[in-house]
Amino acid sequence: MSDVEFRVLGTTEVYADGHALALDSPKQRALLALLLIHAGEVQSTDRIIDALWGVQPPKGGVKTLRYHVSKLRATLGEHADLVASHSPGYVLEASFDSIDSRRFEALSAEAKATLERDPQRASQLCSRALELWRGSPYADLDYEEFVQAEVRRLNELRLSTIELRIQAELDAITGVR
Repeated sequence: MSDVEFRVLGTTEVYADGHALALDSPKQRALLALLLIHAGEVQSTDRIIDALWGVQPPKGGVKTLRYHVSKLRATLGEHADLVASHSPGYVLEASFDSIDSRRFEALSAEAKATLERDPQRASQLCSRALELWRGSPYADLDYEEFVQAEVRRLNELRLSTIELRIQAELDAITGVR
């Protein structure tokens, strides 16, 4: 696992070298959330400004965005390079396993693929995936419109994983499949 861990399956949190980093402003949290949802994908400055401020962007929107990017990088300290500038905007270059929602998805997919041949292992994988949850995804940003689709998607996947775990446990007990 990376030295940095991003947690979104609950409130939005960042840990570096085992220590929580203070995400002080709501815009800093929202910026990080947007970049996490689209980790590895360049987000244009226009897209980011629209997501963070909607129909009332601040005067000097690009300059204001740069300020918030600068503050986020300062918070990340020695890991500031994870927030990279790439034309036409910014990208979070975080490793796949450094984001709890992506680890959850990977464990859930592995459990699904394992169900027929090893239901007990599938149940264990589902349990490991579900242990990553600390509450509603992006709980501290539920007022942000841009997180709504991702929250719904993750909640649906959580329910599917719970159902999969139940099926795996039943299959393991009955020896079916």
